[in-house]
Amino acid sequence: MELLMIKITLLSIVVTLGLVACYGPKQQYEPPAPNAKGVYPNPFSPIRNLEIPYELSDSCEISIVIYDAKGVMRDTVLHDLKGPGAYQVLWEPDTSFTSGVYFYLLQCSEVRSTGKFVLLY
Repeated sequence: MELLMIKITLLSIVVTLGLVACYGPKQQYEPPAPNAKGVYPNPFSPIRNLEIPYELSDSCEISIVIYDAKGVMRDTVLHDLKGPGAYQVLWEPDTSFTSGVYFYLLQCSEVRSTGKFVLLY
């Protein structure tokens, strides 16, 4: 099928197979906040705390929540107002946590970032 391109001042519209996609001028990409940096150590044992580093590009109310593999919320690690910058929070699981795969969710306003870690006893 023939590809028809129409250029309009700062926009170019590509029409193909009845679908229309608009491409505007390039904009600088900024990663969404929060930016999860991965946890350390992973896997970890309760002998050592789990380090959860993250970065914020703007001030926001951030929360870090731990979920088990079934999607059940198990613990709230942090719920606080933070300014822009790099941070790290330490988490020590209580005795109700068993060995297994867990997930953490960082949420800042409407933006979310997730990660996975393994707890070994």
